[in-house]
Amino acid sequence: MARSRGIFGRRGGRGGRTPSPTAPPAADVESSAEPDSDQSEEPQTGFSPVIPPDPAPPPPALDPSVTEDWELPAPSTADPAPPPPALDPAAEDWELSAPSTADEPESPDPLTDDQGDEELEQDPEDLPAEAGPPATSDTEDWAAPPPVPAAVQARTVQKPDPEPPADSVEEHVPSVEFEREDQGEQIRIAADHAAQEAEMRAMDEILALEEDLERAKTRALTERDELRVQLREAETAAKAAEERAERLARERDAIEAQAREAATKWLRRQVGGLKAEARQRIRAEVDKVRAETEAKVRSEAEERIRKQSEQLSREAERRIEESARQAGRTATAGEAEQLTQARVDRDAATAALREALARLEEAEQRATAAEQARTEAERGSRQDLQSLLDSETEGIRRELQLARDDADQRVAEAVAEATERARKSGEQDVAERVARAREEGLKEAERGVQERVRELEERASAGAVSIAAVRIAKAEA
Repeated sequence: MARSRGIFGRRGGRGGRTPSPTAPPAADVESSAEPDSDQSEEPQTGFSPVIPPDPAPPPPALDPSVTEDWELPAPSTADPAPPPPALDPAAEDWELSAPSTADEPESPDPLTDDQGDEELEQDPEDLPAEAGPPATSDTEDWAAPPPVPAAVQARTVQKPDPEPPADSVEEHVPSVEFEREDQGEQIRIAADHAAQEAEMRAMDEILALEEDLERAKTRALTERDELRVQLREAETAAKAAEERAERLARERDAIEAQAREAATKWLRRQVGGLKAEARQRIRAEVDKVRAETEAKVRSEAEERIRKQSEQLSREAERRIEESARQAGRTATAGEAEQLTQARVDRDAATAALREALARLEEAEQRATAAEQARTEAERGSRQDLQSLLDSETEGIRRELQLARDDADQRVAEAVAEATERARKSGEQDVAERVARAREEGLKEAERGVQERVRELEERASAGAVSIAAVRIAKAEA
């Protein structure tokens, strides 16, 4: 009878199995009886099988699929075979299989790895009992297998079946012994396979843990690299933001400076215009004051001269009348004396008139000199004031012109540069700041210009009036 042991094959590697080749039952019995092979291959299961005293040599290698050519081992002559052991009550219900009628029985299909794993994972108690060898005359001379240990017997399911008839006891003995030996081999193989499975599971778990550890390390390294990249990106962004803030601050300062320069330039232009206007107004005021002063002095001089001439004329007429009256009264005294007295009076009146005319001329000369002095004083004051204003405004004009040109150039360059940068970068806040700074600068400049113009007007007017008054007072004195 051919039996397949591939279902209890050992694993050749991870995840795979190496099925054991099929062998005849006799070879299994004899190999199990060898002490060296049992000691080397049997795992530590807690018990050791009983070894027959005289093992038989292994049979020659035959075709495992053909069972008719198997030869029985020669009976041992040295020692008689031990008597068969007592029948196990658990094996009383075993039945002998029918003899094989085919010349070459078909070997069972090899099981796949998954089916083998499933069968190996089954408990030995759940394994079905296999049929013993055919009850033929060839099985009567087989060597008795070692007895089954008590631990294995205890695990055998006890079934209360009726005892077999007495005439079939001898036929059951070899089958029971073979089944016991096969069951022990199956238990040993299952134990070995379970140990290998446990070891492989432990190795798989260790490998899985190592793979998890490697994955965790790789993930940690990747996260660390990502964090480093993010940190570098954040530092780069912060540095770029700081540089942008500094650049914007510099641009703001430049724009504010340009706005201040533009406001200063505009202020200087306004101051120049206001100064010119103030000079014109001062000149007009001086001309007006001079004309008024000249008219006043002239009218006063004419009035004094007229009054003096009238007074002198009235005095001369009075004297003439008095002399005439006296001459009429003293006509009787003597015409000569009267005539002489009249002549004397006439000469006195003429002298008085001449004196009055001389005084009048002197007064006119003094008035003319005063007018000339006043004119010269006014001219000198006007020239001094004009020269003072010209000297003061010329320096301011030059400074304003230079500052205006420089500021215009800088403002044009800065505005062009800021406009280009704003156009390229698209920053509208710069333009808004420029416009706001420009408006504030213009407003401040306007306020400053107005205050400065008022101050200059007040100072120029006060200076011109004081200088004109002093000159006029000196001329009149």
